[in-house]
Amino acid sequence: MACSLGGIAIWCMHFIGMAAVTLKNQKSEIIEIDYRIDLTVTSLCVSIVSCLIGLWICARDKSFTKDKKEKIKDYINLLKQKTIGEIRNIKDKNVFILENLFIDVHILALGGTCAAIGVCVMHYIGMEAMIFKGHIVWSPGIITASVIIALIAATAAFWIMFRLLALYPNYESLRVGSAVIMSLAVNGMHYTGMGAAKFQYYEDKVNKIPNSNLISQSVALEVSILVGVIIVFLMLIVAIADIRSWYYNLQ
Repeated sequence: MACSLGGIAIWCMHFIGMAAVTLKNQKSEIIEIDYRIDLTVTSLCVSIVSCLIGLWICARDKSFTKDKKEKIKDYINLLKQKTIGEIRNIKDKNVFILENLFIDVHILALGGTCAAIGVCVMHYIGMEAMIFKGHIVWSPGIITASVIIALIAATAAFWIMFRLLALYPNYESLRVGSAVIMSLAVNGMHYTGMGAAKFQYYEDKVNKIPNSNLISQSVALEVSILVGVIIVFLMLIVAIADIRSWYYNLQ
């Protein structure tokens, strides 16, 4: 899952999105863009590792690790702490349950922060990997906004995944909602971060990076698509193996 989130959702999205970037000089001539291989690979590793840590942390959340009986026992204990008047004021049990899903969310916040850091660090390492005749001037305010977007959206996605889905595992719409919100974290951070970048062209700039450590923008796009396809293929293999194991355990 960390590979699918960090590898496809974050890394592949970034470099496929960057393939849409076209830089032009004052003469409207297209500026050639290359990417440093070392930083590009580093950005992939950072995104996968940070997502792995975030998922590992969230998997230890109290709602995710308890079975149905333990959860019911927790809600009974919460009711015991309330007065008779407070209990009578509870008109909808679902509202009561949802309200308590926001208790002790520090683990989810920490996991969401790790994933958000992965999104942000991967993005700016990926941007640093760009080699062209010029440099990038950054807007600190917009960078801060991109980080906040990633933090809020990633934490919200993990809350749905590890709290709501733990309570309502048969609600497929929650899985879709979690995926949509996480995609907002990735895409929102990416394009907000791109808005913080101002590309300045310098015709006389000399590239000191050896060609052996560079790949073109088109090759970066092809590699991103290839990595995405490989990860999806491996995910399908793992999913099929899990289904087979679950099926044989029922026998």
